[in-house]
Amino acid sequence: MGCSQKRWRRACVALATAGMLVAPVSAGGAYAVPAPEPTRSAESRSTAEAGSGFPELGPAVAARLDEAIRAVMTETGVPGVIVGLSAPGKGEYVQAFGVADKTGDAPMETDLNMRIGSETKTFTVTALLELGRFLGIFWSLVQVCR
Repeated sequence: MGCSQKRWRRACVALATAGMLVAPVSAGGAYAVPAPEPTRSAESRSTAEAGSGFPELGPAVAARLDEAIRAVMTETGVPGVIVGLSAPGKGEYVQAFGVADKTGDAPMETDLNMRIGSETKTFTVTALLELGRFLGIFWSLVQVCR
């Protein structure tokens, strides 16, 4: 008995939605470039209530994030990255690290507009495959559709 097109479409939509919510994909190899000091954006505060388990995004947390991001950049050889974290009622963390272009020394900036092009497709498919492997969804669909 074959699997209907409607069932496959629903499964793909479910996987795509889950893939957007969970992306357990690490950055691929890039060239190592010394990272200049990060540039900070203005910190904003939300009036919305936030859970007590999440820390205030103040200077202490920012310093820990800065250290962790630099360590990952060094380990993976990523030349530049922009990181944004927003927590209602706890503040906002937006930082730029490294360089915007591997061939130059222009620093990465938080307001940089980047086109990611075909990377989106590769990232999405990889995230879906990883999610499917993690949850066993793909194998279950194959068994159902046989």
